Amino acid sequence: MSRFSFNQCIVEGNVAATPEIRHTRDSSRPVSNFTIYVDSSYKSKKNQDGGVVFKKRTERIPVTVWAKLAEFTCKNVNKGDKVRVVGKIRTRSYENKEGHVVNSFEIVADQINIMQQKRDEYYED
Repeated sequence: MSRFSFNQCIVEGNVAATPEIRHTRDSSRPVSNFTIYVDSSYKSKKNQDGGVVFKKRTERIPVTVWAKLAEFTCKNVNKGDKVRVVGKIRTRSYENKEGHVVNSFEIVADQINIMQQKRDEYYED
């Protein structure tokens, strides 16, 4: 059996809120969940001149990081930072309170690269 996985994705976007670390109950293993906003575009209808119109859509992508990567992320990543996430897609199904089956997904990160940190400071003369 090969250790190579075809389930690999790379997304780049801005962190929605500063990640916070928590620990699992049974093993007290560090974990963090956060969301990144990823912009994508798509072709819309043709405009009156016959040209193609591109529209922007922002996707909300849930990310989970474990162990040392969770600790690194919580120490170094803040709301608004642009990050590149390399990881695997994991899906889940569960039944909500109304009895409907809900399907969800998340990226379980293997790697987080900080592409650009948001600057909150401003300068006055």
